[in-house]
Amino acid sequence: MMKKVKIMHLIGDLSKGGAERFVVDLCNELAKDDRYEVFLVSICSNSVEETFVKDIDKNVRYVSFNKGPGFSLNTFWALTKWLRKEEPNVLHSHLNGFEYLGLYLLVNKRTLFSYHS
Repeated sequence: MMKKVKIMHLIGDLSKGGAERFVVDLCNELAKDDRYEVFLVSICSNSVEETFVKDIDKNVRYVSFNKGPGFSLNTFWALTKWLRKEEPNVLHSHLNGFEYLGLYLLVNKRTLFSYHS
């Protein structure tokens, strides 16, 4: 059996906005293809009632680092450690998730990286 391509989409949060809707829809579509293991990674916490969390397909692995307001060094370290363990093939950062990827991008040379603001 061929190993699945691990694709991660990183976003600050899943509040009700156009970019957030796009990320959820993109992950849901990619997860329909058995060649991919799809992760939707949110830096901040997301309430089920006020965000798009309930719209995430069951085949998408949703991960939240539950960060509150402002920059968090703890979240920066936790995300870096988690990404090093998971080793995504593709990492796509959306909106304000980029500032949490600096160290990971410096230490990892295998992951393909893309960013959208």
